[in-house]
Amino acid sequence: RRYSIDAWSLTAPFEIGLFLGAAPGRSVQPYFSAGGGVAVTISKRMTTRVDIPSDPTSVTRNLFSPCVFAGCGIDFNVSRDFGFTLGAKYRYVPLSETLATEQTVLAGALASGGIRLRL
Repeated sequence: RRYSIDAWSLTAPFEIGLFLGAAPGRSVQPYFSAGGGVAVTISKRMTTRVDIPSDPTSVTRNLFSPCVFAGCGIDFNVSRDFGFTLGAKYRYVPLSETLATEQTVLAGALASGGIRLRL
């Protein structure tokens, strides 16, 4: 018997953090950040016999795992109410179960950029 296996996972972190600015009130302001929260992961694995493709077996898991992060960045303030930001952080998510994709930990560096508006 031959099988075809498809697996995927989707993770959405919900985090709270502390941001510490190194030069408040300046037009260029570096900052450090750290925090944590919970990561919600949906993971699915579908196994199909090649000779019977209309009869797949599917397993879906929903996981809630803790997550932590640390990072740094720079805010470019055009005015008091408007600016741009660039940042990087490292996130670590130790999973409570092995995912369908065979992962037990999700970890890695992230880059971000954006616009800052004060309303």
